Amino acid sequence: MLFSGMGKETGAGGAPKQKNAASSGVILAALLVISAVTASSCDTPTSECPKHALLPIVPDEATFDAKRWGPTLQEVNARMVSYGASEYPGLNRSAYGPGLGPLDSPLRTDAFLRSCAGDRVRPEALNRLRSAMSCSRCHDGENQPRLDYPTFLRTLPAGGTLVSRYVVTYRKMPPGADLSDDEREALIACLDDEYYRGFGGQPGLLSAWLAQPDCAAAAR
Repeated sequence: MLFSGMGKETGAGGAPKQKNAASSGVILAALLVISAVTASSCDTPTSECPKHALLPIVPDEATFDAKRWGPTLQEVNARMVSYGASEYPGLNRSAYGPGLGPLDSPLRTDAFLRSCAGDRVRPEALNRLRSAMSCSRCHDGENQPRLDYPTFLRTLPAGGTLVSRYVVTYRKMPPGADLSDDEREALIACLDDEYYRGFGGQPGLLSAWLAQPDCAAAAR
């Protein structure tokens, strides 16, 4: 259904022609989309296993024929992005906690960045790291699903987490970010510390959210 009409040709009398290479490529793309969505080995969206909207196809650059299939890949990925965030009846996504990587954070000081990044980021590059931490610029819960508390906790079958795969392994996030391998590792570490651990006596974003009066009252 997702790719209905793409790459389809008909012959005389409206009979379908034999599938050509282009339509085969679209079928392959569909299979890759299914693989990406089920990468977490989850069957239902729950607080421990949140389902995200369709993930972009990330081919193996060593074997992918970008000249031949690049335009098709861009078309399919653009179509998926246009679908926006996923919604499930009866599932309150706001109850999953704050989004990972807000636009602003009281924790994101130079001292914090030096602590979580260690020697992986030069002092003059701290502002670039700070800017790269604003995941919610796109993952705002409307255009793209928020990255919430299970994001760093669940290890994918292929290794790593959803965020580390796209930031470090695939190097696709943040979009357009010119980060070195060390800076990407530091980005993961800083996002993790900011969300779960905190710094300098300040709680992490998740702990601060849980300590709100409404959350505390609901827990009693």
